[in-house]
Order: sequence, then C-alpha cells, then structure tokens
Amino acid sequence: MVNFLVTVVLAILIFGSAGAIIAKVLGVEQQAKQNFYQLHKELKEFAESGKILSGYIIILDEESFVAKFDANKATNLYLKRTYKSPTDEYFVTDSLEIDPPSQCNGKDCLVFCPHMSFDYEGGKVGCSEPPFVITLDDDFVVTPFVVARHEATGVEFRHRVIFVEGYAVTETTGYSTRRVPVNVEVYGNDDAGRKIISIGGTDGAAGAHRQWTGLTTGADSYKVDLSSDDFVVGESRNIKLVITAPEGYTINKDYPSKLKLSGNQESGLQDYTFPRSAFTFTSSTLALELPLRFDSPGQKVINAQIRFALDYSSASSPVGTFPREKDIQWTIVVSPKE
Repeated sequence: MVNFLVTVVLAILIFGSAGAIIAKVLGVEQQAKQNFYQLHKELKEFAESGKILSGYIIILDEESFVAKFDANKATNLYLKRTYKSPTDEYFVTDSLEIDPPSQCNGKDCLVFCPHMSFDYEGGKVGCSEPPFVITLDDDFVVTPFVVARHEATGVEFRHRVIFVEGYAVTETTGYSTRRVPVNVEVYGNDDAGRKIISIGGTDGAAGAHRQWTGLTTGADSYKVDLSSDDFVVGESRNIKLVITAPEGYTINKDYPSKLKLSGNQESGLQDYTFPRSAFTFTSSTLALELPLRFDSPGQKVINAQIRFALDYSSASSPVGTFPREKDIQWTIVVSPKE
C-alpha cells in the first residue's frame, strides 16, 4: 500500500512538472496570441459601446511587440537603454524603424510579432518568426502604436515602450512583466465621421504622451517671429527666432528641439545644428538668438529647419504631444563698415 501511494505521488510530481513545462513552452505563447486577437474584438466592441475611455491588458512574451500600422507607413520604436558600471550610469536611446509586414498587403493592420530581430546598424526591427496579422477594414480608425517588450544586451531592465504617432514613452518594468495595461480612448471623429481610437499609456505610465488627431490643426496655429539686428561687415550681430504656442497649448521643454542651419556659398555659412540646450524656454515660448558675422556686404538669405513639440491638455482630455517641423528663412542686409 505504501509503495502504491509513493508511486502515485511520484507520478503526480513527474507529470505535474511536465505539464507545467509544456504549459510554459506552449501555453504562454498561445496566451499572447489569443490576447492579440481579443484586442481586435475589444476594439470593435469599444467603438460600438459609446464609451470614451476603457482599459486593456496586453500580454507580451519576451522580445515581442503588438502594433498598428497605417497601410505601408513604417513607424519608429524608441528604446532607452540604461547602462550601469561600478562608477557611472548613463542612457542610450536607439531609434529603430519597423516596417509593416508584407501580410498587411498595403492596408491598415494590427500586428503581433512573437519574436523581434534587431539590426542596430541598419536601424531596423524585424520579425524572426512569422507575425500574426489582422487587416483592418472597420468603421472606426485606430491610430498607430507599438507596445513592445525587449531586453537588450548589457541592459539591466526590460523596457516597456508605448509609442503613439511620432512620440514614445519608455518605462522600466520588472523582469517578469508580461501584462502591460493600456488605455483605449476615443479622440473624436475623422472627416468621414468614423471614431478615432488611440491606445496609450495608463495614468501609471509616468510621462505618457498621446496623440489626438483632432488637435493637429490647432497645433499648427503656432506663431513664428523672425527678426535680426542691423548687420555690419566684420561685426557680430544676432538673428532671432521666437515660437509662441497657440492658445490651449504649451511648449514641450523635454522634447529634443533643434535648429539646423543650412549653409550656402552666398551667405558664407556652413551647415550647423543647434541642440535643445541652445534654446530658451517658457511655458508658451521657445526662443533662440544666433550670433553671426559676415565678411562681405549685401543681402544674405539664411535657411534653417526648426523641430520642436507642443503639448495639449485640459481638464477633460489626456495629454497630447505634437512634434512639429518647419522650414524658416531670414533675409538680412549686411551694410559696409564705415
């Protein structure tokens, strides 16, 4: 009898362990796959529900992502890597491009990549295993996003990356994190009257930035003021730039703003990029003064490109961040030295 009980206990332990291993090997990936298909179902039900805010838990295995692509348009994945040594800690941000898989056939699609591959030199993220794809032809619109789980070599943490149309939020998570909570939100309607639905970070995801397509037009109403001192040959003078945020918006001081000056033979200037540290910020303005000197008189045309971002928020709406890029031009007259 004792031998029989021992045999039964051993059988339970052996087959129980084997079952756990099988579940770990097969069940976990299946769970993420089922969660992906359930996401599309949840989006459809949410669009029909009349709600403006809901939540969802995206399940991610190691080195996987869930994303929405607009037709043939690639999107970017930003990974902020934390490196630690006995004496120092520093960060590196990788900007990698993800192309929609061929299975999307040029249409809007949801994609689950069970295992990512990385080409850091080429700046690309691919799928080393066949992706699961749902082409979208619904009566609602989902804005592009990427939710990824990744651990790079030399990094002590996994990173959760929530990306929405041009801006990303990176948040470190624990080693065992598989369940990523996201907000599902309605941000209005497009020109065809379809609901616009966005997936973004929950309130617990520090600094989460989200896009509201309906605010894009408002964000473009920022004001640009260009001016300059009276230039004289051989003397340093300033050209000036001030960008003022539209009503309801503020200047995003954390965005990596920059101004790229385009050199040309006529002006005698060389290409040069001024980083974020060269700007002066207030909540509503971004300003820059550039000292220049010319060795010959006459009219000078100075071309440049400015990149910056605006934030929008209200009591009833989540934060929206809108990166902006604009070509600008100064035309100045340099007088001969008396």
